This record gives sequence, C-alpha cells and structure tokens, in this order.
Amino acid sequence: MKVPENFFVFKLDRIVFEGVDGQIGPLSFEVARRDDWAVYLDDSRDGEMLARIIKGIAAPLEGRVIKSSGDATGWVVPDGIIALMGEDFFSKTVRDEIAFSVRVGEAKGTLEMGPFVSEVLRRSEFASRLKENILSLSKFERHLLVLASALCMLPECLILVDPFQGVGKDEAPRYLNLLRYGRKMVGFATLQIVSVGGTPVPFEMLREVRMRSKEGEQP
Repeated sequence: MKVPENFFVFKLDRIVFEGVDGQIGPLSFEVARRDDWAVYLDDSRDGEMLARIIKGIAAPLEGRVIKSSGDATGWVVPDGIIALMGEDFFSKTVRDEIAFSVRVGEAKGTLEMGPFVSEVLRRSEFASRLKENILSLSKFERHLLVLASALCMLPECLILVDPFQGVGKDEAPRYLNLLRYGRKMVGFATLQIVSVGGTPVPFEMLREVRMRSKEGEQP
C-alpha cells in the first residue's frame, strides 16, 4: 500500500527539556514524509539531547513525542527514525558496516536494494574500499560512511545534528550529492538540528524553528 505523502512520522507536543544554559521549549511541530525541518539551538549538546528525546533514549521535562508506528524491522530502528550524531561504529570494515545496514533495509521490502546500494557506494566512493578498516578512514570519510550506512536502512526520517560539522568546503558537494540521492530514492523526511554558527542543508522547502534557552521563546 502506498503511504500518503502527508503521512506523519512523528510529532513534538510541547516538548521542554534541560539545555546547557537552562530549559528549552516548549517545542511543537509535526514532521511528515518528505518534510524538511531545521531547528536552531544555542549549543550542539542541546541538539544531541533533542535527538535523544525524539529517539526515546532520553525523557523530556514536559511534553511528549508522538510517533506514527513502528517499521518492518522492529529492532534496530523500530520507529523508522535514524539520528546521525557521531561516528561510532560496531563494525570493523566498510563492508561489514554497509552489509549490516542493507539487512535492515531489506527487511522493509520497500525498495530494490541491489541497484540502490551500488549507487550509494559509487557516490560515496566506497565501492572499491569495502575491505578497508573504518579506523583508517579520515574524519570526513567516517562522516560520509555514517550517512551511507543510514541510507541503506531506508529510514522514514533522518535527524542530522550539525550536518556539516567536520565537512570541509571542498568535501560538502560529495556529502550533499549522497544525501540528496538518498532523499530522492527513499523519500524520507529530514530534521536538521543546527547549533550557533552551523549551516543547514539548503533544501528547497526548508521549514525553520529557532529556539533559545529559558529567556528566549519559540517564534
């Protein structure tokens, strides 16, 4: 059954949480399929906390996160939401990392994985480097591998915390090329959480929310 384009992935219902410099919120909005949102916060640590709250790893002081449903895998990403917050890997090689994510994506049965994975590997330039140890990759290459791995899980929503952190000016086009390809093929929503001085991915219909700690208010 085709999922309606306006089918929501999750909703934030008056979320308040403890930030680095005080309480932040209330924050309320709904993320539907193919939506692109950017939330601006004072500190990247606040962004990571918000991502954990959305994933259910941490609890807010007030409010709730409402999710549409679980996805077909029911284990690694049970809510279809993948948060890119760091470069922690459980795998030793690029091949192992991608293979694990492909198994998650295959369980959903929503996309022909072979051609999609091949193109992800081509655009990320990992196709000929599958045997390499992840520890041998540069910081940007690990950042790119996190994205490639997430795309192969066929998410319903990607949460990107400071997406360009650790990405050089000359490296950004390669990162954007991969992200936009995944977005086109999978149709996931994006929520970018951007701290002061950061830059969001410039999606065409980007919706923006600016939040500050206790003394500020949501526009």
